[in-house]
Amino acid sequence: MRVFIALVFFCGCAITPLMLESGKPTVDSDGYMNMHVVSVSGRVASSKPSGDAWDPKGAPPDPLLRLSVDGRIVYDRLQSDTYEFRFSVGRNIRVSQGVELEFFDSDDVFDDKMATIKITPAQLRYGRIPLTVAGTGLVRLELRLGRVR
Repeated sequence: MRVFIALVFFCGCAITPLMLESGKPTVDSDGYMNMHVVSVSGRVASSKPSGDAWDPKGAPPDPLLRLSVDGRIVYDRLQSDTYEFRFSVGRNIRVSQGVELEFFDSDDVFDDKMATIKITPAQLRYGRIPLTVAGTGLVRLELRLGRVR
C-alpha cells in the first residue's frame, strides 16, 4: 500500500483538499493507524499575507516544520532562506487522535506562524480533508505518506 496526499494552496485558499494515490493506512488491533511519513514539501508565498517581507531587507523566509502526532511533537526541523522547502521526514507513526502540521518562518526574536493543518484519523482513513486556510503564508503543500517500513 502506498498513500500519497497532496494539499494544495493558492492565494490563501485551499482548492484541492486531499488526493490519495492508492490504499489506506494499516490499522492494528488497538485501533491505531500505522503509516510512514516520507516527506513534506511546498512553497512559501513571496510575502506575508499582510504584504510585508518575511525577513529584513526582503530576504527569503526560514521555513520551520513542526509535525505532531496525537499531540506529541515527533519532528521539528528548519530550512534557511528559501521559498521552496522539502523536509525528508522518514518516520513511522502510529495515529489514534490525529496529525498536525505547523509551519513557521523562524526568526531570531519571534517566529511568524504561516499555517496549521490538522488531519483527523477519519480524514486519513477515508481520504477527505476539507480545508479552509485563509491568510496562510503557503502557496503549495504536499505531504507524502507510505507503508510502514
